[in-house]
Amino acid sequence: MNENLKTMKEKLKYKCLVLDHDDTVMDSTTHVHYPSFLIALRELRPGVTISLEDYFRVNFEPGFLPYCTGVLGLTDGELDRELEIWKDYVKDHVPKVFPGMAEIIRRQKALGGLVCVVSHSFDFNIRRSAPAGRDLRLGAAGRAAKAGSLGPGADHGAVRPLPFRAFDGG
Repeated sequence: MNENLKTMKEKLKYKCLVLDHDDTVMDSTTHVHYPSFLIALRELRPGVTISLEDYFRVNFEPGFLPYCTGVLGLTDGELDRELEIWKDYVKDHVPKVFPGMAEIIRRQKALGGLVCVVSHSFDFNIRRSAPAGRDLRLGAAGRAAKAGSLGPGADHGAVRPLPFRAFDGG
């Protein structure tokens, strides 16, 4: 091994960084999920609105799906429409990378480290927005989202991870 490369690899604290896409690497909720949800609300529940702070809150408690079905009373058909609105919105809106994340990923790769992205987001969304996204290899969650199998009632246990890393070290 090249002595310079060996020294660089010794500077790595972790051989592999495992990062979430939405709201860890990318500022997705602020720039994509929330604005698209407001569009959906205007269509599906005119007069109902939610602040960004409250939107973050309900995503954790009770959770997005329980909020949509339990609080807003959205039907399966309306949930499908909400997803269509989101997909249409993300075609033209890419979330911003959180400050410092692109540099962290570039440094990790430059030092020969690995970077894995774990997400339930759709693969097209991750590939176009994540730093080095075109080099991305998706595991279980990305394949399931691409196939649309992470919806309500899906058998998440039936999806198994792929045996390769997200980014090659190069």
